[in-house]
Amino acid sequence: MTPERRRECASKGGKNAALSGNIHKFNSETARAAARKLHASGRAYHMTTEQARERGLRGVAARKAKKDALMREAANIFRVAFGQPTVEELEKEQKK
Repeated sequence: MTPERRRECASKGGKNAALSGNIHKFNSETARAAARKLHASGRAYHMTTEQARERGLRGVAARKAKKDALMREAANIFRVAFGQPTVEELEKEQKK
């Protein structure tokens, strides 16, 4: 399916959902209500600032690793297309 056709279908789906009343708008007020309900039930997880910092750093590291892997894959595709050795092959040669 072409990007234009996909966009057209998505647009129609969104308009139909709006007309039928199935769209849920999650704004700050509904977020507050959800948080109050979660805290009232005792199921909310309270993190310390150090825990929040560690989780944030793990997320940053994971995103960097994913980006690096994608860049390596793109470089390998380019190199193979032009008959050059892949990044892994170059690294093996450098270790020798």
